[in-house]
Amino acid sequence: MGQGLSAWGRLLSALFHSRCQLCRARVDDALQGPLCAACEAELPALAGALCPRCSLPLKLGQACRDCRRLAPSFGAAVAGAAYGGAWRSLIKAYKFQGHRSLRRALGRRLAVASRAAGWPLQAQAVVPVPCGRARLALRGYDPALDLARSLAQDLGLPCQPGLLARRRAGRRQGRLSRKARLAAPALAFSASLPPALCGARLLLVDDILTTGATADACSRALLEAGAGSVQVAVLARSL
Repeated sequence: MGQGLSAWGRLLSALFHSRCQLCRARVDDALQGPLCAACEAELPALAGALCPRCSLPLKLGQACRDCRRLAPSFGAAVAGAAYGGAWRSLIKAYKFQGHRSLRRALGRRLAVASRAAGWPLQAQAVVPVPCGRARLALRGYDPALDLARSLAQDLGLPCQPGLLARRRAGRRQGRLSRKARLAAPALAFSASLPPALCGARLLLVDDILTTGATADACSRALLEAGAGSVQVAVLARSL
């Protein structure tokens, strides 16, 4: 075990060493989570020309067709990576295969992307997209809430998980067509803000941005409840 580990980390490593989710190498630092430092460092970031509103990769850094046609309620979105390759494997393992401890590494990458956008200086609170009750019962944890808490701690901001609520359960977005995704979340969310957050700048957190329909519906609900503005931070942008 490395000399750089804390006493607590060395104890955890001795008891519960794990394997990297990507390369299967032993991870000696238990606080690192199931992703070795080398693989974490090599994860590709979302780069190049992006839509300034939804972070969709483009040939030119102009607003994409969808954002020009129907501007979303959120001001802008930042993503840690494109949804594919190693990122797809990690997010699926985190969301659907019970690898909750990946939240540490994924949360770190989300914080890097948010800092690059300058949002720690702009946001006043972090708000997760709420998970449906059935999915929460099935998984035993809420991926977006875990990410929001990790991000809030890293950025030194309060996490406010109770501001948004689902009015009804929705179908998994990955199983819907683009048209159905755009229509499905329209009436799915409601929001309630305490007086202290009326007019506040909020940072909405989710795992993946696909069409932006869920982020738009959540942002609209928060704005209608009195938020001053909403920005979005996601782990990955679906292409």
